[in-house]
Amino acid sequence: MDGVRRGAGSARGHRGIRTDAGLGTPAARAAERLRPPGARRSPGGLQGCCGSLEAALNVVRYKTAKYTVERPLQLGAALAGGDTRVLGACSAYGIPLGEAFQLRDDVLGLFGDPAVTGKSRLDDLREGKHTPLLAIALRRADPAQVRTLRRLVGDPGLDEDGAARVRGVLESTGALDTVERMIVERHRQAVDSLERSPFPPSARAALHRIAAAATVRTS
Repeated sequence: MDGVRRGAGSARGHRGIRTDAGLGTPAARAAERLRPPGARRSPGGLQGCCGSLEAALNVVRYKTAKYTVERPLQLGAALAGGDTRVLGACSAYGIPLGEAFQLRDDVLGLFGDPAVTGKSRLDDLREGKHTPLLAIALRRADPAQVRTLRRLVGDPGLDEDGAARVRGVLESTGALDTVERMIVERHRQAVDSLERSPFPPSARAALHRIAAAATVRTS
């Protein structure tokens, strides 16, 4: 959620958060404070990325980093009376951590142990979910590897043998290693931001633990 829309009538924001000033509730006032001037919600969500790494990263940022991590942190801070410096520190920490979290989730979706993750390693591939991991592989793949990816990814009948071929392309192109480095870099950005933040030591310690749990995980 990159901004909360204030509208007429029911004046409902994203996922039913009411933002009309008439309510006068702390949550409504906090949501209103977080709405950038002139912000409006986009009509519909971001769709498939068609091979573009930039578009795939935009999905990571706006679907996960901002909606799942940055905005909840900012909403809590706003409810507690946090000023613009505190809200900015929430962004500096939350956006890179949210991106790292989603990148880890994408890796686990294809390479994780289903007995640990509780999720099949075929679901994302059958769905044709276009992740940065896949976008990087498509960018680097040779023609034969591109054909393999185009043929198998998005096939609802994909079996484990086909999935293993896709994983092989992701590894041989270096896409998996690149995403692992992206996770490490974004984790570093998040924890480094805490040293410049106005958060008290206890909050910084908790956020350090959250950053580790979000990125160094197997489920």
